[in-house]
Amino acid sequence: MRWHGLIVTLALVSTWTVLSVWQHHEYVHECEQARESLRRQADAIGVRSHRRMGQYFQLQLQATLDEIVKAGETLAVGIVSDQGQLAASGGRRALLEAHLRSTVDAAWRPEGLYLAAAFTLAPDSGPGPHGGFGWGRGRRHGSGRVPADESPGPLASGGRFRLMLVLDRQRTDDQCRRALRLRGALAGSGCLFLLLLAVAWLTTLKAQARASLLEAEARHLRDLSQAASGLAHETRNPLGLVRGWTQRLADAQATPELREHARTVLEECDRIAARINQFLAFARPFEPSVSAVRVGPLVRELASIMEPDLEARKIELRWLARAGSPAAPARALRPGSLRLADDAPRAAGPLASVQRPGSPGSEPAIEADPEMIRQTLFNLIQNAVQFSPEGSTVEIELVIGHSGGYRLEVRDAGPGIPPPVAARLFTPYFTTRQGGTGLGLCIVRRIASAHGWTVGVLARKGGGTIFYLDGIRARVG
Repeated sequence: MRWHGLIVTLALVSTWTVLSVWQHHEYVHECEQARESLRRQADAIGVRSHRRMGQYFQLQLQATLDEIVKAGETLAVGIVSDQGQLAASGGRRALLEAHLRSTVDAAWRPEGLYLAAAFTLAPDSGPGPHGGFGWGRGRRHGSGRVPADESPGPLASGGRFRLMLVLDRQRTDDQCRRALRLRGALAGSGCLFLLLLAVAWLTTLKAQARASLLEAEARHLRDLSQAASGLAHETRNPLGLVRGWTQRLADAQATPELREHARTVLEECDRIAARINQFLAFARPFEPSVSAVRVGPLVRELASIMEPDLEARKIELRWLARAGSPAAPARALRPGSLRLADDAPRAAGPLASVQRPGSPGSEPAIEADPEMIRQTLFNLIQNAVQFSPEGSTVEIELVIGHSGGYRLEVRDAGPGIPPPVAARLFTPYFTTRQGGTGLGLCIVRRIASAHGWTVGVLARKGGGTIFYLDGIRARVG
């Protein structure tokens, strides 16, 4: 199982890595395309500018450069001599002056894309036969003529020059940022999808493991139940025979010492029979037949059954009915009686602020197997009574739990349970009470598991213990 999980994890990580590398490659490719498009635009501008270097080039140089700046996304254009001096420029001159001596033909800088192209101009040949400057190529006389009072221009001496272009990279950068966001979103979505897939796989794996465990436990308990039934049958017969003859011996005309021994044997026979019955109750399969059960009448019935124990220890059993129901008569209640305390304050505890369930005028009904919930309540109340001090109160209340269902609580004022002991309370045959079997709370856990409930124990603020059943569904209709 560990290797299987490791292989799946590596597969998911590898898939996400491949997806991320692919998206990064696509992002780089899109940025290169955007930058190449800007370079082609710069080359086109350079070609157009070279075509203008014909007739009247010197006379119309500044106008030509200004026209280039107005076209497209050109921030600046200039002609630089071999000495690194700016012979002519158009646009933002400062962008050119910062890199006049750069020998790089193309460079991406924060200000923009810098491109440079070298070209050569022949020197001016002087006035021609028609008074022009030797660059005139037309047939018209004087087509290259310059007025006598004007300078021949900065490029008249000819030589090697560089045409520098600075193009705005804002649109290209925006396109790259959009590509980065898109590819990042795709990679993030892929990562999220793979994480959700991993969570779903882990949840399914845990559910399958839990189902397998429950199935194995159910199979083991079925086998245990069959073995326990056979063992109980083989034990009860001789045990009944021993008890019968011992009872006859105790009733016969025997010496007091012999009758005392007979009573001891009878007590041990009854104790063994009770242990056998408890073991059978623990080992049998729990298959609940769910119906509507009202907890209040069930608590009243159990109070009547347990009244001798309650009276002997002067313990009051209190069923906290929901708020809004008719209050109990105002009268003194003798110890050991059942008290319906609608107006009784909640004991301080971890759920002191939980709303009480139900609607005014009726006690809420829950979905449970009547016999199993009766057995559960009996075990929890009996456990609370046995650990409660004399003259204290045991409270039973049905509240709304954190999961939205009902939560049944049994609260006592006993000495409390240390955390190491609480972790083992629901283990078979673990008990802290002398003479206990250690199966009562284990039966409660099995019944809760069969119903889909959660059973647990909490320390009560101010002393005592709270046993609870959570996740109980309400009966609708």
